[in-house]
Amino acid sequence: MRVGDAILCYMRELPFARRLQRFAHSKGYKIVRDLCEYPYGSGRLNNRTKSRCERYMRTTFCKYDGAVCISESLMNLAKRYNPAGSYVKIPIMLDENKWDFGRVLPYKPGYPYIFHSGTLLQQKDGIVDVLKAFGEALPNLPSDVKYLFTGNVERSGDKYAIEEVMRKYNLGSHICFLGYLPQDDLLKYMKGASLFIIYKNNNIQNQYCFATKLGEYLLSGNPVITTTVGEAKYYLTNRVNSYLIEPNNYKLLSETIITAFSDDNARRIGAEGRVSAKQYFTIQAIGTRLKYYFDNL
Repeated sequence: MRVGDAILCYMRELPFARRLQRFAHSKGYKIVRDLCEYPYGSGRLNNRTKSRCERYMRTTFCKYDGAVCISESLMNLAKRYNPAGSYVKIPIMLDENKWDFGRVLPYKPGYPYIFHSGTLLQQKDGIVDVLKAFGEALPNLPSDVKYLFTGNVERSGDKYAIEEVMRKYNLGSHICFLGYLPQDDLLKYMKGASLFIIYKNNNIQNQYCFATKLGEYLLSGNPVITTTVGEAKYYLTNRVNSYLIEPNNYKLLSETIITAFSDDNARRIGAEGRVSAKQYFTIQAIGTRLKYYFDNL
């Protein structure tokens, strides 16, 4: 390395981060933090979370030369504690070679399905609310529709709440947990889906982060329902390239699921979502901006 080069630091571990900062500055290097989530934030913002974040930002983060931030909220947080730093907002990044939907045939089981490959957690993906909304919508959906989930519900911290909702709405024959899928199988299921839902409720984790799954779903070309929490609202418009709704309202989500299945424009909306994903989130789209940032750090 040479004087003026930059180190991009992802690690949060404080002793190592502080040593790396001192080393970088002693050699004339810049050191930049990759900031992709609220420091120590996981769900509700309580006093303990706020205290840990405050300590980290005042003692360690303030000594970085800047940050690559995944969201507007994180960039504003960074500027508040380190106003002299240099910042750039870089959203989720997609490798089109990895998410090459053109190289697989869609999964065609003979019935329409909604597909979910995120977590099975209420806090992060609103999974309990999603199932409630699906149960409410079911009488107005195709009779053979299913909701397919990757992952293992037995390992979910919300297992009992999920099972309770499934019993209440008699969802057993309409829900399938697929386990963990190889990459090509995941592409096939995503390519064949009628709809995706990323239901981010309004909590501290979702306000500051940016779900990579959103970009992956959009890139498939199929319609997506998501919420206005966090970054999605800066890139998506309701009924143009997504179904964008307010959070914390499973009744509204239920109505939107019904709309998506009956909307003659759903395929067009999905296609526009793919255009947006390629415009905003691919490595090729972002690389130039990131290079400019480091060249001018």
